[in-house]
Amino acid sequence: WRCVGLSGARVGVIGTDNTHAYTYCAFLNGWAEDEPIPVRLPSGAAVPDMYLWASLLRRLENQPGSGVPVRGARVVSIWSEDHTDAQRVARACQIDSICATPEEVCDGVDAVMILSERPETHLPYARAALERGLRTYVDKPLADTPDAAREIFTLAERHGAPCYTGSAVRWSPEFLAAREHIRTKPNRAKALHVQCPLGLDLYGIHAIELANLFLGHDVDTIHTTTGPDRQIVLLTYTNGATALLDHLNFLRWPTYAATIHADTWHHHVTLDDPAPTLLAFTRTFADFANGAPPPVNPQESLHLINILTTTQR
Repeated sequence: WRCVGLSGARVGVIGTDNTHAYTYCAFLNGWAEDEPIPVRLPSGAAVPDMYLWASLLRRLENQPGSGVPVRGARVVSIWSEDHTDAQRVARACQIDSICATPEEVCDGVDAVMILSERPETHLPYARAALERGLRTYVDKPLADTPDAAREIFTLAERHGAPCYTGSAVRWSPEFLAAREHIRTKPNRAKALHVQCPLGLDLYGIHAIELANLFLGHDVDTIHTTTGPDRQIVLLTYTNGATALLDHLNFLRWPTYAATIHADTWHHHVTLDDPAPTLLAFTRTFADFANGAPPPVNPQESLHLINILTTTQR
């Protein structure tokens, strides 16, 4: 695979109603020094960890050879339901075109990022890109129903549009290192405890992706229980392993943690700073936008969305 344009892939972004548009546009295009990086979303919700990726961006921008902003892809068009927010991101990241519709974003680009927070919008927004045969990333969770998720990949196959989804934690250097570490252990992992912030509806896919990283997705039974500011999911696998996914709704700091247990050992890993993980995700997307194969198999993603929707019944 190779860059598809003289200066790399041209990227369109659809949706800015979570922090991902700020982060990915900044890592791809840079963020103007005279444009404040917001600490609140347009809704007024505070995002106290915003400075983490901003700090990493500024630090790496001043290191020769750091590869930041990420080379090989650039956001050239953006659309948001909140036009003022699209203007802010476009101004900060020097994005050429603020579009009137999601469909307009897909004109004159090589790849599209669907970054709307609401999963029920992902199918109609993705359709605009997939029917044009564009390389498409759909943010987590992929869709609000398994049927909508399958339709996204059906459209991708029908129109020859490479497509993938995935939580950024899939590319976390800390969790990938932990997976490689436990592969050297003498006994297989039998139990996993995952801690995630915020609610199961939007953040459950993070915990499910982490369980998939260590135990796979061959899940036999799913049990969910709730308590004050807490949602717990127990996954039982066909090989007898179990995963406990613990969502602490009161956590506003982006702490993710996993403890893996076996007969004769256990291993704990914590992700307190998501910034390197978000950068790793952005680099993977830039490779994909330039022609690399989708980094996640569609069937795997469908298994994971089935698990997620089952936890919410």
